[in-house]
Amino acid sequence: MAIQFKRGTASNRTNYTPSIGELIVIDVSESNPKLYVGDGSTAGGKLVSASSSGGTNQNLFETVSVSGQSNLVADTATDTLTLVAGSNITITTDNSNDSITINNAYSAPAETDPVFSAHVAAGINATKITSWDTAFSWGNHAGLYLNSSSSIDSLGDVDTTTLAPTNSQVLAWNGTNWAPTTSTSGTTLSGLTDVVTTGASNGKILEYSNGNWIIGNKSGGSGGVTTLTGLSDTPTNYTNKANFFARVNSNATGIDFRDIVATAPLSWNKVTSTISLVATTDNIDEGSSNLYYTDDRVNTVLGTKTYLDDSDFTSVGLMKRGSVAGSYSIVTDNTTNWDTAHGWGDHGVVGYLTSISGLSIDALSDVTISSAQGDQILRWDGSKWINSNEATVTTTLTGLTDTPSNYGTSGQMLESTGSGIQWVDAPTGGGGGSSSGLSDIKDDLTPQLGGDLDVLTREITTSTTNGNIVIRPAGTGHAEFGAANIVTTGKSFFSNTFANFAGLPNATTYDGMFAIADDSATPYYSHNTAWIKLLDEAGDHSINGSLTVDNLKIDGQSITTDTDIIQTVGANLSSTGDTKQGIYLYKGITAVDNADLTEIFVKNVTDSRLVLTNGTAIAFDIMVVAQRYGMSAGNEKTASWNFKGCIINTTGTTSILGTIMKTLLGRRDSTYDCIVDALNANNALRIRVQGKGGESIKWFAAVNTTEVLA
Repeated sequence: MAIQFKRGTASNRTNYTPSIGELIVIDVSESNPKLYVGDGSTAGGKLVSASSSGGTNQNLFETVSVSGQSNLVADTATDTLTLVAGSNITITTDNSNDSITINNAYSAPAETDPVFSAHVAAGINATKITSWDTAFSWGNHAGLYLNSSSSIDSLGDVDTTTLAPTNSQVLAWNGTNWAPTTSTSGTTLSGLTDVVTTGASNGKILEYSNGNWIIGNKSGGSGGVTTLTGLSDTPTNYTNKANFFARVNSNATGIDFRDIVATAPLSWNKVTSTISLVATTDNIDEGSSNLYYTDDRVNTVLGTKTYLDDSDFTSVGLMKRGSVAGSYSIVTDNTTNWDTAHGWGDHGVVGYLTSISGLSIDALSDVTISSAQGDQILRWDGSKWINSNEATVTTTLTGLTDTPSNYGTSGQMLESTGSGIQWVDAPTGGGGGSSSGLSDIKDDLTPQLGGDLDVLTREITTSTTNGNIVIRPAGTGHAEFGAANIVTTGKSFFSNTFANFAGLPNATTYDGMFAIADDSATPYYSHNTAWIKLLDEAGDHSINGSLTVDNLKIDGQSITTDTDIIQTVGANLSSTGDTKQGIYLYKGITAVDNADLTEIFVKNVTDSRLVLTNGTAIAFDIMVVAQRYGMSAGNEKTASWNFKGCIINTTGTTSILGTIMKTLLGRRDSTYDCIVDALNANNALRIRVQGKGGESIKWFAAVNTTEVLA
């Protein structure tokens, strides 16, 4: 959409103070509209430009303000700003290069030596300069020295940055560095060698992956994209689109990223998303202290000063005052080195260290050691590293706090107690419970399950070679798999025949199912909420809706249609159905008592024609044939024509583009004729025929079209 600014009249502007950078347009409907920009304080804003009916004469200013002087106000679009050269000033104009050169012809008075003792540089001597240069040669102290506030992370083999420590974590060697890690004491799941608890939070689960138990997510999430670029109608990434704006694209089909372009005197800053005015000092009010240059102001200041002459300096460098007033010498300019050394900081205050070998780890700001003992470790307590005892690492089942301390007896199994697990004897048969069950099911030819069968990662198989696995519910029961898939790389054999169509199950529940109604031998498939009939080899078939065929081949058969309008919609260029190919069949009869021009229509239905919508262009190729009928053999009359042309509908007006090419293919009676033109009143293609009195004539026209919608 277009960018619009605040609009109004001249009286509206003077009663309104626009914000900084706000644009307002005055008298937009008049012949001389003006554009103003706000500075946050000026009533009505400041004039940007003024035009005269789009001409080339424009104001470059509205008001020129000079401190202590009356304002210069532009009264018309053709006002001229005149520059007047003051004393010792020359102004030269260059029309070919559109430039103005301002030269100062002022010559400064002769300089005299000042008294230099008051300047801080008067105390510079050779000894100090030598000391400064020596300090600079030591190198960048900020990068070389250590201080007492250094962190343990400053050590070369310690990394607490990549993964910040949390409460009760310890430093452990990861093969490259000492890094924070969760204690591997044997009282928690995280202490097991095959359990990784990274990312644990409420609602997460443990899942097995590549030899370890890791934190996973519950199944059944809602899915969906979580970013703008993941949507189907937005850009796929933000590459090279920093500070761009999102807008609806020109086709109104999605979102794209676009930059804003501003032309002088306006400037667009994409980083700060601001529009600013590119102006000159003519638009800037003079301040109270930072004043414009004038000859009088310069002469006033210079008249109170004395100056050194450049000839006083015999070589390049800094001037150093001697012990006697007015005596000076030149020293090497090493100020860059001095400034660099100063940037390193005050060495006496910072407390730089020249070595860490004489320090204890307890001297670090984030380490506190209290009565360190053998085999203790450093553990993060949330704010610092402290010495702590490390629990013995456990990697066995019996070492856990909620498991038995031994392995029981041979053949026992683990059973939950509600708060832990314990060893119990294996089932020995009969009944249920923790100490009974079936010891051998081979002798029971009809075993029954007392609960659900969980095969875990096992398979149900048969020891019989090429034997079948049969699941056979009793009676009318079903073998159900719920929402799970049935997957096979082999063949699938099934019978899916129902007695009749009424016996088919709910199509919504079994979307995608294939079935046959036995009474009619008709195949169906379910889709969404309905059963849809498939075509079979025999019989007549009707198709509701469109039929799309990628490659239609008919051997020894014909295609018959009872419609007189056939349209083939081509690939869309920018909108649905904007390209078509069509066939329109016009028909009619001129009776024996009709020798005038007679219009024929599509389907021989009055007022049925090829109609053009607004913005449509149609190229047509029409074959017309006439045949007299009701005569004895050998007395028939025939005529035929071909018409080629283009018909258009522009803003509701239908007309022929250019000239129709009419070709007479042949006729036995010169009275017969045919005319093709545009019928603007109906936005249609019209075909009229001329017969002959006393003769009954059949007329037929096949209109082949190539259609494009704007």
